[in-house]
Amino acid sequence: MNLKKTLEGIIPADDLKHLISGFDVIGDIAVVIIAEGLETYEQLIGETILAVHKNVTTVLKRDGSYSGEYRTIPLTFIAGERKSETLCTEFGIRLLLDVEKVYFSIRSGHERKRIADLVRPGENVLVMFSGVAPYPLMISKYSKAAKITGIEINETAHTYGVKNLRLNKARNIELIHDDVTSAVDSSDQRYDRIVMPLPYRADAFLESAIRALLPGGTLHFYDFKCSCNFDKTTHLISSQAALLERTMTSSKIVLCGHSSPQLYRICVDAILS
Repeated sequence: MNLKKTLEGIIPADDLKHLISGFDVIGDIAVVIIAEGLETYEQLIGETILAVHKNVTTVLKRDGSYSGEYRTIPLTFIAGERKSETLCTEFGIRLLLDVEKVYFSIRSGHERKRIADLVRPGENVLVMFSGVAPYPLMISKYSKAAKITGIEINETAHTYGVKNLRLNKARNIELIHDDVTSAVDSSDQRYDRIVMPLPYRADAFLESAIRALLPGGTLHFYDFKCSCNFDKTTHLISSQAALLERTMTSSKIVLCGHSSPQLYRICVDAILS
């Protein structure tokens, strides 16, 4: 749907040029950004989306940015059914979630599938910041991992994750409601692969992750960086590994989205001896 084209002749051209056409659809909820100055048209925009997208029943607008310990975002109702809970499907996985109470990026689905495709049979996998369990469920469905452990501090997200395990009849996943550092450092469990999908603060948990990674294991470390600074993330992992008497034997930088035109979401796939 080209929202601008659909609203041509309805919203004045001088205002229409400020309209942000793109929006996310999570299950049956559309989440839009209303540019400053276009608040007068927000109900019209919402009703237009409902009219064109028959699978959408609710339209919410972003009313701020992702913030706080749980990386949630304030949302305001615009049109349709007043709700924030939805059920979405991603590569055959069903995920029940509340878009306002938990962090979930619909745009990371292909990245989650990429990670799942890398998991080798028999691996023991840890997913830090597991949220409503999209990574654990994707890995469970598309690999032959022996066991997947997810750790999430947000009680609401953890509760949804447990529901999603039942919804998808997953058998080889354990979800832990705890602080990542506390849970990892208090356990003697070691992992073949660790996923760290928290781009803003993952460096604070890097030491715990490296300690928990088996020799020859793979670390998937996410970060936000400008293209000129990608090497800084690789150096961060290598330096922390050296402090723990570990060596990064190989690394690969994967582009997996944007935060802004100049800021990329990247994943460093690093193998540590």
